[in-house]
Amino acid sequence: IQQQRSDGDAAFRAGALDDAYRCYTAALGALRQHVLSTKGRGEQENVDVTEMLVGLKNGIMLIFLKLARRAEDKGLADVAANSYRQAVVEAIEVLVVDPGNALAEQARNKAEMKLRHK
Repeated sequence: IQQQRSDGDAAFRAGALDDAYRCYTAALGALRQHVLSTKGRGEQENVDVTEMLVGLKNGIMLIFLKLARRAEDKGLADVAANSYRQAVVEAIEVLVVDPGNALAEQARNKAEMKLRHK
């Protein structure tokens, strides 16, 4: 899981958003399988899983924000709006698990503002 996240981070920094998305979603799938296959996790493992989930979801949220900006630059308003909507969904999912997450709050506010001005 950690390797997939690291690969996703590297792809994101390189601007390869499709690759980053694939890595992050693969890591999320592996994380879900891990959670389902382990019983009686300790409190520290629950914290670790939550931190990993928040990090991956934040990464996906940032991908959608970048995709929205790219679509805006190309004049693709509908594509941009869809990406902003998906960024809001990802931000809300982060906030459910980690209320007060500053990055998710900021991204959600920015995306919702963009959607209101469309």
